[in-house]
Amino acid sequence: MLSFLKHKASSKILIWVDEKKFVVDAEVNRQYQQVSAFDLSDVPPVLQTKHPASAMVFGAVASDGTIMDPHFIKADLRLGTKEYLEILQTVLLPWIDQH
Repeated sequence: MLSFLKHKASSKILIWVDEKKFVVDAEVNRQYQQVSAFDLSDVPPVLQTKHPASAMVFGAVASDGTIMDPHFIKADLRLGTKEYLEILQTVLLPWIDQH
């Protein structure tokens, strides 16, 4: 893809979009977290919140280097096809028209 963008001049601009959910509590990968201790009481507890705060962010990048400002999605919104299409129509298309 990068080779195509570098070597083939085109009047088309490609746009990549993605969304990411950021959670306050960091996920612990127990496979990579190792503790050496002589006694079980020396092992620090791993604390996690039942319902940690989170934010979902939608963004886009164009092949010409233009970057869309992050769009924060409402808390507790389950992102299905209907909601994703609404974001594309109300957020992404106006950004494309503007740039």
